Amino acid sequence: MSSFARSFPTTHSGGGSATATGSIALEQASADLTLLQQSLTRSSKISGRMGHVLGELDDRLARLEKNLVPIYKETGRLNRVSKSASLLLWSSSTGAPGFER
Repeated sequence: MSSFARSFPTTHSGGGSATATGSIALEQASADLTLLQQSLTRSSKISGRMGHVLGELDDRLARLEKNLVPIYKETGRLNRVSKSASLLLWSSSTGAPGFER
């Protein structure tokens, strides 16, 4: 049971006692509300900072991708040239037709 729920009386005894208990319950509810508002404020600040950090990370990743695409394309081109050169060297060393020694 939450502290908020515990603050409300479950049975009513004499007249003066119920008023005092109701006043205590109201004070407890007010204190709980204040804590909830403080928690909400902290959560909102944390969420805002997280959003800012994630936005910056997204920007950095976009820039990184933009810089890596040309490198990726050039690496692919160099791999094709390397395979062609390897095949040419292999063909010339095995005496393939067109590569007389």
